[in-house]
Amino acid sequence: MSQRISLRTELRTEDLLLMIKWMSNEHVYRYLNEHQQITTQLKQVYDARLPVFTPLFNRNGRFFMICTGADQAIGFLRLAYCPDNTVELVIAIGEERMWGQGYGRVSLSEALKIAFLEMRRDRVIAHIYHENSRSRHLFVSRGFAPCTQGSHSTKYQLTFDAYLHPEVSEKDEIA
Repeated sequence: MSQRISLRTELRTEDLLLMIKWMSNEHVYRYLNEHQQITTQLKQVYDARLPVFTPLFNRNGRFFMICTGADQAIGFLRLAYCPDNTVELVIAIGEERMWGQGYGRVSLSEALKIAFLEMRRDRVIAHIYHENSRSRHLFVSRGFAPCTQGSHSTKYQLTFDAYLHPEVSEKDEIA
């Protein structure tokens, strides 16, 4: 099933409320690397009644709301700047009823276009918890390879060259 999404750069007040709801949900929160105070921080931002939220969320990279074709926010996507012309990717589909319907796959494809073709990064990384088999499968199927394993998660990477030439495996490049 091919899902249509849009990545909205403008953050609205209702988006903050959705993110607070999602980050309060154990099923959504458990696989994210956000520290435990994220819900409190989101509430503080909401309570501050800032006229614009977008610059705050884009300080260290790019932040998007993942929306359906009807502009209904169902999750978020973050591309955070890292050293060595690398960007870290976080995708969260916050609406549980949308899980397993292809929104993560389409969001990943769009994120890679932005990271490599717009931001001109050399490498995209993602930290994925060992228990999160759906995300592991998704990222590996798109060409990501494990590069560092920790006690709870593995860091996966995709280089720009591997993105452009997915038919060439990492083993072929080494040989």
